Amino acid sequence: MAQFWLHPPVEALDRKVSAALTIVQKSLGSIRPTNNLTKTARVSLKSLTIKSKNGLHFSVSDKGGEFVVTTTDIYKKVAKIHLEDKSVYAVIAKADYLKSLRSLKRDIDYVFESWDQKIAKRLVDNHPSINTFYSLFKTHKFSERGVSASPDVIKIRPIISGSGGPTDRPSWVVVTIIGQLLKHVGCHLQNTAELLGEINNTHFNNSTVYESFDVEALYTNIDNKAAYEAVVAKLKKHATEIQWYGVSYSHLTMLLKSCLDFNGFQFDGTLYEQKRGLAMGSRLAPVLAVLYMDIIETPSKAYPTTIFRRYIDDYVVIAESQDTLDNIFTCLNNQATHIRLTREKPKEGWLPFLNCELRIKNMVVSSRWYRKPSNKNLLVRMDSSHPTQQKVNTIRTTQKTATGNSTTDQLKYSKDLAKKVLITNGYPPNGVLPKNNKQCRQHDSNKDRSNHPILPIPFVSDSVTNLVRSSLYQVGLEATVVELKCKSLRDLLVKNRLFDVRCARRHCRVCPEIGEGGCEKKGVVYQIDCDCGEIYVGETGRPLADRFNEHARAAEKPDSKSYLATTWAKHSREKHGGRSLNISLKVLDMERNTVRRKILEGIHIKALNPTLNTKEELTDLVANMDILE
Repeated sequence: MAQFWLHPPVEALDRKVSAALTIVQKSLGSIRPTNNLTKTARVSLKSLTIKSKNGLHFSVSDKGGEFVVTTTDIYKKVAKIHLEDKSVYAVIAKADYLKSLRSLKRDIDYVFESWDQKIAKRLVDNHPSINTFYSLFKTHKFSERGVSASPDVIKIRPIISGSGGPTDRPSWVVVTIIGQLLKHVGCHLQNTAELLGEINNTHFNNSTVYESFDVEALYTNIDNKAAYEAVVAKLKKHATEIQWYGVSYSHLTMLLKSCLDFNGFQFDGTLYEQKRGLAMGSRLAPVLAVLYMDIIETPSKAYPTTIFRRYIDDYVVIAESQDTLDNIFTCLNNQATHIRLTREKPKEGWLPFLNCELRIKNMVVSSRWYRKPSNKNLLVRMDSSHPTQQKVNTIRTTQKTATGNSTTDQLKYSKDLAKKVLITNGYPPNGVLPKNNKQCRQHDSNKDRSNHPILPIPFVSDSVTNLVRSSLYQVGLEATVVELKCKSLRDLLVKNRLFDVRCARRHCRVCPEIGEGGCEKKGVVYQIDCDCGEIYVGETGRPLADRFNEHARAAEKPDSKSYLATTWAKHSREKHGGRSLNISLKVLDMERNTVRRKILEGIHIKALNPTLNTKEELTDLVANMDILE
């Protein structure tokens, strides 16, 4: 746990942390964390994991968040039916994809070559993943379930994951800057509280009418050229009002255009491009959608309204006449070829919008908390293996949101709804967790801890966390202990890149060791075993095969001049008489973040005590990462 210590290097603090962790190690033996899974549940989970590799596919629903289990064939058929829409997607050859990728890389290299190289190095991914298509089932629109469900009637939300992809890091730079422009979009809403604050300060009369409008499939139907021009216009108008972080206007617009022009992705081994709109899953999509719709709605602002606000693709419009609402709705629908809106009128006076319902009656506004029928109200369960403090925060947040969205006359309704949601998730009816001294924090929660050093630790149990806190207290060190999230059932079962994990290498050394497609894993902490029993632990941000092949070549040709200084050449000379070595590979951990990956490498080195890692390697690791020995 010492390896997770985050603070500027201070020798006195390091000594105290070492002393505290010595206390922890001595006391851990007396703690027996209970498993929150029964034996039956553990067997079932293992069975599900096996079945996910043999015909079953696990995903989550679009709005409800519940697990959706389908056969692999059904999942593929539904996705491919969607991808057959030639107005949006097109199959492309690998050569075309690579040409587009090279063009993107040239632009990125051109922009970053004038930057500080330490910063540029972190923003350039020389081994990006291919963007991958996956889908979320709209279970609230299912007309059929079970074996009779037909793939062509199943509705999905298409997502193209760009995580770790070619545009992932450059688009982060772009969004960081252009995201500041959202405050200059007049009708843009940040949250429900902003809307309710405005409504509560507005006077209404008896003729007031109100509706909500929804843009259908906004991201797919955005005109990318118009969106780009909208950003450029806003940048020029508000150039002196935003923070540029040292990025020039020309470099920013070049990165934006390059990211918009790159639309390649894959599904089930086939390469596609998105011909129209923005991919849901792109960092750019939400910001560009807001700025694009600002242009679309400009003509409709000529009509007099009391409230005209939008959250991404959802409008709430309040006016003094029905004709005004009708004219605005028609105007919005006539601004772009593919942009189409639907409308919703109040039912029994109540109009749902985001997570609240509004009613204007006799010039008085009422509001209350709202949950869509499609929402399954899934929260962190009371009986789950999560920190007690997280469960306390779940109760507080649910209650605070419910009451914050309510006017006084609807407070009881919202509180009762919050109580119902909490009870559904296993919480006590009074909303108060039973007291347990082992779960209580050992510090004053009202004390200012903003300047305290931080010690993030993996969450095992409340008892273990309290042991760490009390040990720090015993050595006189005030620190903030943060419990890190561990893997959930969703992490274990849902695999969005499942169909694109394939090996395209001839005579691959890695896939026979760790499974199909393992050669392309990036961000890996690995262990290499020599057949004599000695081991080596390392990490790489490159494709695993690239790094393992370097080890394998050195092990096979230890007498080659190119490899004489390597670990394997030295080991061969010292223990095997200079002969070729037989080595095997094992993946210990996965982490794309370089700093965290090196920390994990240090943890595994400390736990495994590998004999083949040189003292120089360990010294460099400690020096570079400020890891405690």
